[in-house]
Amino acid sequence: MTTALGWSAFRKKPVVIAAFQWTGGDTSALEELLGRNWGRADAHDMEWNHEDTEQVVIYNSGTCVGSVSGRSLGHPRDQRRTLPMRAGDLRGYLRTLWQIYPTMKVGYIEHHPTQYRTPLLRALAKEVDLTVFYSSLQGAQLYHDLEFETAFAWDTDILDGYRWEAVWPLDVLWFWRLRAFDAILVHGINEPINWAAFIGAWLWRKRLFLRGEFVRTTWLHRWLFKRVTGILAIGTVAKNAAFAAGVPASKVWMTPYAIDNHTFARRARKRTWRWIIRDRYGWPHDIPIVLFVGKLIPRKRPLDLLAACEGLQCGVLFVGDGPLRPELETEMHQRDVVAAITGFVNQTAMPRQYAAADVLVVPSTHEPFGLVVNEGMACGLPIIASDGVAASVDLVRDNGYVYPAGNAAVLRMFLKVLLGAPALRNSMGVRSKEIIREFSIEAGVKGILKALESTP
Repeated sequence: MTTALGWSAFRKKPVVIAAFQWTGGDTSALEELLGRNWGRADAHDMEWNHEDTEQVVIYNSGTCVGSVSGRSLGHPRDQRRTLPMRAGDLRGYLRTLWQIYPTMKVGYIEHHPTQYRTPLLRALAKEVDLTVFYSSLQGAQLYHDLEFETAFAWDTDILDGYRWEAVWPLDVLWFWRLRAFDAILVHGINEPINWAAFIGAWLWRKRLFLRGEFVRTTWLHRWLFKRVTGILAIGTVAKNAAFAAGVPASKVWMTPYAIDNHTFARRARKRTWRWIIRDRYGWPHDIPIVLFVGKLIPRKRPLDLLAACEGLQCGVLFVGDGPLRPELETEMHQRDVVAAITGFVNQTAMPRQYAAADVLVVPSTHEPFGLVVNEGMACGLPIIASDGVAASVDLVRDNGYVYPAGNAAVLRMFLKVLLGAPALRNSMGVRSKEIIREFSIEAGVKGILKALESTP
């Protein structure tokens, strides 16, 4: 028997690239076995040592990684191995291959779980042997958010679908356990657990990858970026920040900041929410809604949106809560504007707000990314965002407008354009759905795997 398998050395499953010769005759039995157990089997050319039919040549992405010679070429992915097996014993061969190329063990470190990161971690856990470490379970458990001025826990199970542990950053035992991982991924740099992971990775000489909402770099970023294996950029702004800190392009991988696009789109399909939300506030069914989603805090600039909408034929829906709520309510009563504040809305109910809206506005002075843009686009909304919103660089194209942060007059101009052109709103909404497909959980996982596979 002659077979060749494409094998990703850190995946949980071998990925069959090709099955080649079957010395006993028809290949259908081999292809059926490979296809049923591992994915697919296709015909392809290969090198083969005809002198010994009990050994195999293995390929990894077109590179020979196993042969009868037993000679080492250096990097484990290029090592040539001798793989003894009985002719025809495919299952024994696969077991041998599994032992030679075990699943890569990856440690992922973050301060606390979030509703946004969970889909990525679930998908990544299907590809590598993943363990996630948190130093806090806020969000999964009830906690008081100071900026929302609300106590809540997310109403989705953000700890399901992957292995996780809650640890104390200075726990010596946890620190020691980091030595068992092949690579360590750290999200953020501001928490003690982040720095405990950095020190552990350096101490045990592990590959260290850094991901986070980087916009501007300081001396600390420049110092840290030089001491990691690579940067997992969440978008163009984060990528440029890494370049500005002196990180070469060969050490930066794009891992798009994404939400579960499919779930948001599916839950927003129920168009009756347009009338339900309007009825809730006593608004006419035909009034277009301009949507704001976020904490009511100064840097989010909700008052800019309220001022820009004064006198326009629209309803303004503020989805969120925070310290600016009393001032915002006062302004709502003093201005010629139709507006309402929902208060805090939990995750499963968010698509209803997007389904009711016609335009999403993100007026923040500074937003290190702005995943509400992703949410609105997944639900088919045109976007108006300030140039302080990092997501606008990647996501706002011919599906909306970008204006100077704090300039309510320009914001008002763009609102007038969209509110007066239903067909334009619809076409931009379609483009939003098309563009957001590029910023997916799958693309994020692909970028992480590429980084892991590309580094020794």
